[in-house]
Amino acid sequence: MDKWNSLFFFATDIGLLCLGDDVNHCSEVCKVSGHIKSLLFYEKESSTIIITSHMLLVQFKLSNSEKLTPTRKFKLALAGNPEILQAIWVGEGLLAISSGENLIRLMNIEKDENYVLSLADPIFGDALLNDNIVSIAYNSKKRAICCGTKGGAIAVWRCKSVLEDSPVSAEGWEAKKQTRTELHDIYKLLWGSSHGLLCGLVPKGMVLLIETQLKKKMRDSLQVIQTTQKSVEVRVQNRTQGVSVKVDFAIKGVDCSQNHILMWSGKEAHIFEITQSGAKKEGSFECKSMLLAILEDNVAVCSGGKVCLLYTSPSPRDRQKSRMPSSACKKKKKKK
Repeated sequence: MDKWNSLFFFATDIGLLCLGDDVNHCSEVCKVSGHIKSLLFYEKESSTIIITSHMLLVQFKLSNSEKLTPTRKFKLALAGNPEILQAIWVGEGLLAISSGENLIRLMNIEKDENYVLSLADPIFGDALLNDNIVSIAYNSKKRAICCGTKGGAIAVWRCKSVLEDSPVSAEGWEAKKQTRTELHDIYKLLWGSSHGLLCGLVPKGMVLLIETQLKKKMRDSLQVIQTTQKSVEVRVQNRTQGVSVKVDFAIKGVDCSQNHILMWSGKEAHIFEITQSGAKKEGSFECKSMLLAILEDNVAVCSGGKVCLLYTSPSPRDRQKSRMPSSACKKKKKKK
């Protein structure tokens, strides 16, 4: 086993595939026409897969004598640009390939089955129809394929099945709403160690995306749906158009009543009244709590094992009293 662990493959820019080890041994395995655009190791079959700039896929099996024997060889039917070809594993034996088309081609090496994930998916609307995929990445823990486009969008497909590691068709993947960045040509994607952080590289910089769990709440005729990290859309029954409400912090929670909405970040909270003409800010307060709720005319704040009640609609005379001090809901130190 130690002998196998010491071996590694590498490819050169003139089409050479080489086998080396950690004691300075190196041997040429094969030479192909064109450039080797992708080099992958298939652990299950102890084999190596290469894809060339001529769209040729070759699989070599490694024997006990450290010899490589070709087991598969065929031409890929790709219509994109071979110079930007990228190939990654997205499941056991399931290969995902992008080459500047508006789709990702998935190929099951063992079952010889093929299908595509397209930017023409209805979830994306018409926004990505004329865009092209220039990078792909896979998160094995989230079981999600993401792609970066020429126009600066990032699209994601998640595996639907909990038990199936390698879906056999596009029905096994669910597309998620795309994210539009201000940059273009996201030529490389990298997942961070936290698995909620995604980095996209562009020619003149980079863009960082942090996964956010969007919040939603519905009560009586009011619906609150988080649309971005710092904004929500409020929908009222029998009204044709929703109301967008923005705050200056990352929203960690929302709640609503018949005509009020509450948003908080864990450090502060803002409350708005929903009127016929839109949303009117009624107030804000510091609050180091993640558990808040609207109870009729009160805001309930749970912190330190205690629940505090604040008035949302005070009279002018009591308006100052309604503000929550930064020390509220904190346990008082016992005097010695």
